[in-house]
Amino acid sequence: TVKRLVIGGKTVKGAKVKMLSAHENSFTDKDGNRWEGAFITVRSGEGIKTLSDFRGKRVAINDIGSSYTYFLRAKLVELGIKPDDVTIIPIPFAQMAGALLQKQVDVMIATADGYLQAKSRAEVDVIGTQTTLENLDVSVTSAFGVNNDYLAKNRDVVVRFLRAVLQARTWMREAVAKNDPELLNLVAASMKYSPERAKAFWETRGGYYGRELSTVNLLDLSKRLIDRQVAVFKTAGLIEAGKDVKYETVVDITPLRDAYTSLKLNWDESKH
Repeated sequence: TVKRLVIGGKTVKGAKVKMLSAHENSFTDKDGNRWEGAFITVRSGEGIKTLSDFRGKRVAINDIGSSYTYFLRAKLVELGIKPDDVTIIPIPFAQMAGALLQKQVDVMIATADGYLQAKSRAEVDVIGTQTTLENLDVSVTSAFGVNNDYLAKNRDVVVRFLRAVLQARTWMREAVAKNDPELLNLVAASMKYSPERAKAFWETRGGYYGRELSTVNLLDLSKRLIDRQVAVFKTAGLIEAGKDVKYETVVDITPLRDAYTSLKLNWDESKH
């Protein structure tokens, strides 16, 4: 898998790479369950309620060059806050909870793991998520990409790969719908998690399969996602403000559509 923003950025800069499909989604479902890739988390009772309160604060992000940095800076600009009025501190995901609770930072943009670690040790609040940061109803934490030359020469292989992923995701969705108790055992064994950690992961991240389909096609890289990325890249100065970046420049969705057809899956263009 490849991080979608890295591939998206390289593609629009001319690298011979296209994104093919989503791999993992980030969203909050209609029942309010957060299946998010990132949780914007603060210590409770310190007056930080929204991103509008970030001026003068220290924010932990996994890497200065990560996608979260660009989306945060773009969001701050939209809120009328100068990005330089917020101090971004790069901290690995595994160390974020400790940094927040030791008051080395005021905010962390953490994974579900980091949020759960902090929550187990102190009172914390989630004031935003990946999708609220990105202004999207459903986002993507990772995507499948391919070299253009390889795609041209081995299109059948690419379609078969995507078909296998679609089939596996369909089986996973069916298992989730049946509430199969073996799923947690599989998660614990494959990821070397304790039963407690596997349960927490499943309830905040891993068990979403099928719930995203109310807003997006299975494994789809939607046009609204790419449009938002391009807008953020322009705000960050990574793409010239007047440059027209078309969806087809970044994504080739046709292999995924072909895989859909081969499995007789329905594609809803209104969700794309």
